[in-house]
Amino acid sequence: MQIGGKASVQLLPGTYVFENGVKISGGMIVGDGVSIVVLSGDVNISAQATVTLSPTTTGSCAGVTLMQPASNSSGMSLSGGSGMMIEGAMGAPGGKISLTGSSSVSGAGAYMGDMVVADQVKLAGNGVIKIGQEGTTPMQSVV
Repeated sequence: MQIGGKASVQLLPGTYVFENGVKISGGMIVGDGVSIVVLSGDVNISAQATVTLSPTTTGSCAGVTLMQPASNSSGMSLSGGSGMMIEGAMGAPGGKISLTGSSSVSGAGAYMGDMVVADQVKLAGNGVIKIGQEGTTPMQSVV
């Protein structure tokens, strides 16, 4: 799946399964009650995109918004900007998740995920990235 430019995509509640990666380089994608499973390839979401996603609450993917199976060792890169809000669990147990705050973000930074599961996690950038519910203490990047 690729989304860019000024595209506007609304995902209806459900589970979406993709092969060959997901790239969101611009535009807008929103979905309430969605789980995105990427069987193969990278996940790359850039700060130019407006992303608002929350997970399904029932079924085998309940609470999971963005996941790769352990057999997918590709990376998951999320460059947070003020327009990124991903609630729910994110996972790449066989790969590396990079959460990068945008230098143009001031104050609270991006809000990404209630839980992050990965072989490796990289946190970088000038912004603050909050992992967890509102009211929790945000993690500060150390660069």
